[in-house]
Amino acid sequence: VDVTVRNDGNGKLTVEVNGTELTEGNTTYALTGTEATFENSYEESGDVILEIGKTITGRAWIGGDEGDSFEFVLENVTSGAPMPEDAVPVEGEEGFKTKTTTITNSSDLDGQDVRVENFGTISYSTADNGIYVYKISETPGDPDLGLSYDSTVVYVQVTVASKTPKNGEKAITVQYR
Repeated sequence: VDVTVRNDGNGKLTVEVNGTELTEGNTTYALTGTEATFENSYEESGDVILEIGKTITGRAWIGGDEGDSFEFVLENVTSGAPMPEDAVPVEGEEGFKTKTTTITNSSDLDGQDVRVENFGTISYSTADNGIYVYKISETPGDPDLGLSYDSTVVYVQVTVASKTPKNGEKAITVQYR
């Protein structure tokens, strides 16, 4: 292969390639085109872990196999919002998923009597800039246990944007409401 570079006299260089194959050692490469093109791509990512806490008032936490256990559900209110990897699609509701987690007496202790768990990692990529709304609620348990279950619904707003200057990381803010 012969490559000739010429100055056209107007500040531009032209390249002429003669030949269609290049042999290096035992390998022959087919040459196509008249220029070398390199393409770079830019990717951004960021993660969020949504946590919840549970307290019991009026009695102590009960441990062991038959101990206290409380189930919580995370749902995406915004259709198509990123969810934890093992979230389950809602039947008949395209773009919506749920993820459950359970808080028990053996969950992480945050403060004197607050047990804490999370729903796993939610990952956001380059194309995920926007505002996403999620809903967290407690699944009512057995009323025969003498506990009243909290019917509060917590909405979580996650705002995802590109950082300036761009460094491959997402700027993510989380607000519980």
